[in-house]
Amino acid sequence: MEFKIYKSFAKDLKKVRDKKLLDKVRELVEDIKESVKNIENEDEISFKLKNTKKIIGSKNAYRIKVNDSYRIGAEIEKENGNAKEEDKKYFLLKRFLHRKDIYNRFP
Repeated sequence: MEFKIYKSFAKDLKKVRDKKLLDKVRELVEDIKESVKNIENEDEISFKLKNTKKIIGSKNAYRIKVNDSYRIGAEIEKENGNAKEEDKKYFLLKRFLHRKDIYNRFP
């Protein structure tokens, strides 16, 4: 599985002024990046990525708890290739929002 960051995620991070929170997010993103490389099946995500839960009502959306107040909205997207090749899967970081806003603006 490959890893990508959306522009909306980067924009959300630019609005945050807390340096400690930004450092924590940076570390978390690096951990996610390394962990995603080893994930073959979507069912493994909740076990391999710390503080990750699937969002109820969505087929491929997840929330990652950063601290008590903030969440990362992530999604798995498939890219269809040739019939012979296996579909590529991408783990996308889409949003970084306060917990009161994440469920309204994501997915």
